[in-house]
Amino acid sequence: MSAGLVRSIGERARRTGTEVARAQWSALAASAAASPERRPRAIVDAEALVLLSMSLRGREKRLDELVFAWARRGSALLSVQRMTSLAEAFPLSVREALGEFAAQAGDRRWRAHAGPAPDDRPPPRETPLGPLRLTQGPALLLRLRAGFGVGAKADLLAFLLGLRGAPASVSLMAAATGYSGRAMRTAAEEMAMAGFIERMDSAPVTYLADHTAWAAVLRLFRLTASRTPEVPPWRYWSVVFAFLADVDCWAREADEHGWSPYLASSRARDLVADHARAVQLAGLRLPNPEESSGAAFLEDVAAEMDRVHAWCVKNL
Repeated sequence: MSAGLVRSIGERARRTGTEVARAQWSALAASAAASPERRPRAIVDAEALVLLSMSLRGREKRLDELVFAWARRGSALLSVQRMTSLAEAFPLSVREALGEFAAQAGDRRWRAHAGPAPDDRPPPRETPLGPLRLTQGPALLLRLRAGFGVGAKADLLAFLLGLRGAPASVSLMAAATGYSGRAMRTAAEEMAMAGFIERMDSAPVTYLADHTAWAAVLRLFRLTASRTPEVPPWRYWSVVFAFLADVDCWAREADEHGWSPYLASSRARDLVADHARAVQLAGLRLPNPEESSGAAFLEDVAAEMDRVHAWCVKNL
């Protein structure tokens, strides 16, 4: 019973990750088609999307084609620093797979991170990516990088705009973007000096961006007859994607090594403890291991996967 439950939890994580990844790739490139009910509206976190797609490497052919096509065509719009920083929350297998992505990357900044392709896996097919959709709302992060350069300032601006007028502390900006607190503080102070964002003398100091004014400048409008300026919202995809990837990895290891229900539950408790604080950024609350004994904790994790899927669909 527990072995079947573990596989079911892993399959749920994979299906959720695949559904969201394919939808988000469709927001960035014309060759990736999404179903009408899965059209993204939130800002796509490109590095988190690549990491999620690499966690599914070899098990979702279409995602393999998309992520490596992006490596060849769009890697110049990705941050090497941020990718490696966010990857620390993903399974080791994902961090190792980044060498494959870097080896295919068309931008030379990735060369130092390139690694050999696994011997047991065919090379990715040369798939054309089609026109990039940088001017559409979900691609705001990449659009700002294309205009202002890849770095902390463009990412900070995208994050603050996605908060739609809500202020953010340096610690929150660092947690959301994957940059250090020092880098965020420096970027925020300089952008406030230039008048791009506003500094609030609160305790702690916070920063905000006039999302309505920026939406008008960037010609981002709600899809209604009123043509109301509207910036797409920021969602904390990186922490949710890292959790999904870890659940998938945990389930596969349990199946491959024939873990007992006790061991599977014990490892699940460790996994939840590792991600519980991070996913709170997204408004998710993982089950408390102290409230369930033994293998019964797996039932709590299974129920949580339904809530995570619902969160992803709602916030896409």
